[in-house]
Amino acid sequence: MKVMPKGFTLIELLVVIAIMAVVGTFTIANYRSFGEDQDLKSASLDIQSQIRTAQTNATTGKKCIPRNDPISPAIEWSNDFFKQDDGDKIRLTCTYKNASGSLIGGYWGAQKYLTLPANIKLVSVDIDGCLNTFSVVPHNEHTGRGSYAGIVFKPISGNITFYSYPSGSVDSGNNCNEESRKTFKVNLKNTKTNSTKQVIIDKGGRVYVQ
Repeated sequence: MKVMPKGFTLIELLVVIAIMAVVGTFTIANYRSFGEDQDLKSASLDIQSQIRTAQTNATTGKKCIPRNDPISPAIEWSNDFFKQDDGDKIRLTCTYKNASGSLIGGYWGAQKYLTLPANIKLVSVDIDGCLNTFSVVPHNEHTGRGSYAGIVFKPISGNITFYSYPSGSVDSGNNCNEESRKTFKVNLKNTKTNSTKQVIIDKGGRVYVQ
């Protein structure tokens, strides 16, 4: 007696297709979320790298290449954090003396800009409890108006200082620029996934991401 091979019923095929569709949807969603979180990780590592560049430039005595002046010895190297209309930025800056002996820095000593992706936001900078939420925006590089914060490295010695203007601290009596403050924490957020990361530098010179 000939046995006919058993096939799949229409209902069984529909069930399999539905399961495959659900699995595929979750796979795509997880892949997209993974990619977006990689944006946050990459931004954190880019900031860490730029901080280390300023640190290295200071300790090796690297000279400054200003916008409008000759190459000059750097008085200090810094990373400045601020918000502008076209994105949140970290500026690698050197401060130097011009021909008349005036200290020049900021926009005129800018060496490199790191602009964060649109979905990665600079939420705040926390200097040992003195919080700058960048509430006064956008920052104007020419006038210095608007919220900003930064890390300064002195040449050769590599001594580190932190600053923040205005403080934006819950405790308005706090001075963010006090020498006693030991850590500078950059708080980042991915607006698509709500994931967060911190880039931290301490007065000992250690720079790390967590």
